[in-house]
Amino acid sequence: MKSTVTGKNVTLVPEQKATLIYATGDINVTSVDYNDNPLAWKSRRLMFRNAMLPTVVSRMEEYYGCTFTLDSSLVSERLTGMIPLDNIELATAVVEKTFNTTLARVDR
Repeated sequence: MKSTVTGKNVTLVPEQKATLIYATGDINVTSVDYNDNPLAWKSRRLMFRNAMLPTVVSRMEEYYGCTFTLDSSLVSERLTGMIPLDNIELATAVVEKTFNTTLARVDR
């Protein structure tokens, strides 16, 4: 990637993203946390890599607009996998079956 204003060349490596500052033409490179799911809106799924279960549940709450109650014995568990955004029942089932638990849901 090259800025036509500054002439700065940038080569990205995995888990990096570039942001173009239009006012200056500068390109900022930052690390991407895989678990932040920057493309979830487009792919309609949340992808996780060794994510803490409370982080997974928090992301589900953000996207589904509800609150889940997570058993405190599971706070140190981790998940690697995919959660669909277009089916809350399936998403909940993924977590419940993976961790042999029940997620209580409260709609907002």
